[in-house]
Amino acid sequence: MEIIVEGPESFANDSYRQLLERTLVDMGITTSIDKVKLIIRPAEPLFIVSIRTRKAGGSRLVSEISTIEEKEGGTFISINDENYAPRLISLLWRTFGRERVEQITRLEILAKGTTAKEIETLRLDPEEELKKKLLDAVWRLLPEGFKVRHEVASETAMTITATERTLTPEQIALGMATQKEMEAD
Repeated sequence: MEIIVEGPESFANDSYRQLLERTLVDMGITTSIDKVKLIIRPAEPLFIVSIRTRKAGGSRLVSEISTIEEKEGGTFISINDENYAPRLISLLWRTFGRERVEQITRLEILAKGTTAKEIETLRLDPEEELKKKLLDAVWRLLPEGFKVRHEVASETAMTITATERTLTPEQIALGMATQKEMEAD
């Protein structure tokens, strides 16, 4: 993963680079990111973060990654690949609520009051999950008070231009140019 930081102070640039690296490691998404570019202009004030991702695997049906068995009171799910465990439990919580989803062991789950058919047809979408995590990482990185934002995203990159004032057409254009640069690389 390549990280480029453009700003007037080398200490601040290094600090942002380290903060970004730690955040991405903590979130477990460093292997999904190809390149990040930060443009920091405190005098304007302006902060641009642009991220190019690697292609995530396609969406998978829950039935493709687990064994599903209907039991009395719900559906028992045994996950075949532990890499999917955190995403699957999150999906089940979002779909059925935490109170109905019991994680028996790391790879065994009971979804109370559900049918096997309801579970089998659910899909895990790694690209959507990655986008959510990237946005979370960006919000952690943005300076407090930079609430005025312009966002642009494509299949391979996302760029957020932020300020604490009104964004100028020139600032938005710089964000758009950064997005095009990330898509072209």
